[in-house]
Amino acid sequence: MWWSENLSVRIISGPGSLQDLKFILEEFGKNLSVFLVTGQKSFEKSGAETAVKEISDNHNLIHIKDFRVNPRIEDVKKELNIIKNQKPDLILAVGGGSV
Repeated sequence: MWWSENLSVRIISGPGSLQDLKFILEEFGKNLSVFLVTGQKSFEKSGAETAVKEISDNHNLIHIKDFRVNPRIEDVKKELNIIKNQKPDLILAVGGGSV
């Protein structure tokens, strides 16, 4: 089963991108539904957890971090079902290659 949407993609990466997270999200509005995908350990170690806590009061976060390194197709399908049901305003991925 395939699913497609008309999506606008914006990739922000590199040094300092976490410090700009609050301002980037403000461009999209307030009270957003944010599908947050993070690594299990890298999220805390990188300092990203602190940056996300700063925005969590203004947005509804759906935080997913329970997947394997090098996720299998069943992991991806599970997360896609959550996205289809929750219909988040945006997806925020913080982490390494598995994210």
